[in-house]
Amino acid sequence: MPTSATAPRATAPALRRRRRLAIGLGAAAALLGVPRPGIGFVRARSESGTPLRLQKPELVLEVGGLDAQAPELNRRFTTAVMAAVSAWNRAAAGCSALRVRAKIGAADATVAKDGVNRIVLRRDVWARDGKDDPVNRYPAGMLAVTTVRVNRGAGEPGVIVDADIDINAVDHRWRLDRTKPSIVGPAGIALEAVVMHEIGHALGLAHSCDDGTQAGLVDDRGARVPDCGVTAASSADAQPGLMYPQSVAVLAGLHPTVGTDERRAVCAIYPRSRTRAAIR
Repeated sequence: MPTSATAPRATAPALRRRRRLAIGLGAAAALLGVPRPGIGFVRARSESGTPLRLQKPELVLEVGGLDAQAPELNRRFTTAVMAAVSAWNRAAAGCSALRVRAKIGAADATVAKDGVNRIVLRRDVWARDGKDDPVNRYPAGMLAVTTVRVNRGAGEPGVIVDADIDINAVDHRWRLDRTKPSIVGPAGIALEAVVMHEIGHALGLAHSCDDGTQAGLVDDRGARVPDCGVTAASSADAQPGLMYPQSVAVLAGLHPTVGTDERRAVCAIYPRSRTRAAIR
């Protein structure tokens, strides 16, 4: 059942994830990507309960939504995307066959089930494919949305056939941070961290907390996950990671990276050894 998004707070914009049958919608918020022990990882699942995964251990993202009138912002945006891609590849090195790549300069900004994965900077209308109508419009409080489509056939249930990431540059201002080579948004959130989080959804990961989309949610260790509304500061059990939506420590300027639990996730779902079957 879809959950409503809330408007971003001054200190930590809220993150909500909506799921509708085979489609997963997520929005990035204040994220902490420090490589430390966490609360475990949680896999996204289809409506039938099948864990999601890519058919092959490779995610290629075409970059769209670039504006010829804003070359510097384009450069910083693509730099943030490439940094996020590199972070996931570093995390996968040594234990996983996963490779993430970005194709810069793709003009098509379509979000559709076409077998092409895209990451698009939405500047004019915050809606799927830029169609400003009630069906396609995204909640303004979301910083980003990842739409994941999976195979519904009997042959390979849970296989991700298409994943598209939209970044909200309509309701939120992404500005150049002159003190460091990055783009930051509301409350100083780094765009690089937002993209890293959304790539996690495209790889088949859900939030590492209970966002109201599934009952009795547990992590990979079988432990009950905390409520997404609980911040790191008020939770004795939760050690926030990249997929935990309410971490506020990133506001202190910490450099985002893929954490310990996310690394364990890609190593388990997309193992390096061909003789070891991926978790399904």
